[in-house]
Amino acid sequence: GVLRHPRRDRPQPAAQAVILKRARSDNRVEGADRLALLADSLASGYTQAMVDPKPPAEDKQPPSHRKKPRTQLSDIRIEPSDQFDILKFKITKQRLLAETAKAYYRSVDDGPDLPLVVKNNWLPDDLLELSKIESLVPPLLREQRDVPAFQLPNFGPMTCVDWVRKANYELFPDQEMKLFDGYCYRLWNVETNSNTPVFTFCPSSYFPFYNTCEALVFELANWRAHNPQQRIIPSPRDLPMRGAPQELFDLTKRNAAFGLSAILIIFDKNDRSFFWLQDRTGTGTAEGQNCLQVTPSGTFQPDSYKNANSRDFSFRRAILREFAEESLGKKEVEEFATRGGDFITDSKFRPFLDAEKQDRMKMFYLGFGFDPLNTKPEMMLCITIDVRKSDPIDYKKFIAGNWEGTPFAVPWSERFLSEFAFDRKDELHPASSMCLTLALKHFKNISRIMLE
Repeated sequence: GVLRHPRRDRPQPAAQAVILKRARSDNRVEGADRLALLADSLASGYTQAMVDPKPPAEDKQPPSHRKKPRTQLSDIRIEPSDQFDILKFKITKQRLLAETAKAYYRSVDDGPDLPLVVKNNWLPDDLLELSKIESLVPPLLREQRDVPAFQLPNFGPMTCVDWVRKANYELFPDQEMKLFDGYCYRLWNVETNSNTPVFTFCPSSYFPFYNTCEALVFELANWRAHNPQQRIIPSPRDLPMRGAPQELFDLTKRNAAFGLSAILIIFDKNDRSFFWLQDRTGTGTAEGQNCLQVTPSGTFQPDSYKNANSRDFSFRRAILREFAEESLGKKEVEEFATRGGDFITDSKFRPFLDAEKQDRMKMFYLGFGFDPLNTKPEMMLCITIDVRKSDPIDYKKFIAGNWEGTPFAVPWSERFLSEFAFDRKDELHPASSMCLTLALKHFKNISRIMLE
């Protein structure tokens, strides 16, 4: 969709009507609005950054990328007997839930105006190269005992994973929920005595994370749906599994898989530079449904089975694997690991390594915080690729749509960063909103480093 020329492929009204009717038939009101927004964007300046026309000039008004109306609290009541409606509520009311969770942690939060829960020394004043942060990470700990799955009244005897699979099948039988118990790295401790944090990890897998951290989202969704009053904030008594606000920092009480969210910035020829967002409209994604996200983003995990190769324990490699899954294909990357090979050795991936060696691709650490909704620890990163002098990287090929959502380009400017980070933060996943906020903070330094 978004790679087509906006003038030649302008969506027809009849086609938009079909999309909206289909979305609304699933009671995904906000999702329907977002699909209309995405259709409208085909004729907007956001997509023009990917084709011949230049992106909008700074002195012009932003494109008519339609903004969603704020959530109407009168629309969020559900009947207790509708057992699966809590999943629809979670999918369509992500921002409302995130705002409620953020308010819940206000007593332990040093960044009340930021999307994530942070402490003052978690956000460095200057750009830090990712390699510096990675050099401080101690060796992977031995496997620790996972916290047992949380049990919610809504789930009955089932775990969160089993209940979500069943609920998703009942509500969206044509879209399979993508849940896989893959090996991942669990954050065990973080020391932040300075602006260079030290992260300690232990082995775990995705289901223990989902059955504890993501279960907390359903606990909050159930409470919020039955308490729609705007000014009411839950107490620890209302959310027994979540616990008191200060328990957010106790990583022994849940299986906190580690998230990586990166803003990818392309410095292109003819002064056309832009960053990327992904519209995750699908209901099959395990986390962060029905919102915009930066790309690449995902859970910190190895590419080899059960971390069979210690080289996989690397932030840098995790990010490179995201690119490899687009260039080589997810299946091909997995086959490399099965054969004991290394996806980095594939000739199709060489342009990224060459760009990195020539300092045309750089990775920076922006900060760290906790997602207030599912309490997942998130690291915010910035990836810059300079393709002005030569273009060995066909970046349009690597940023392609997949089952998770549809990507689109946004001009790299303070104006557009501010629009998405602040004016339209309700549309973004909290970690992605935080990533854009920090990129805006370091805008001049990022641009100077790449353009000097």
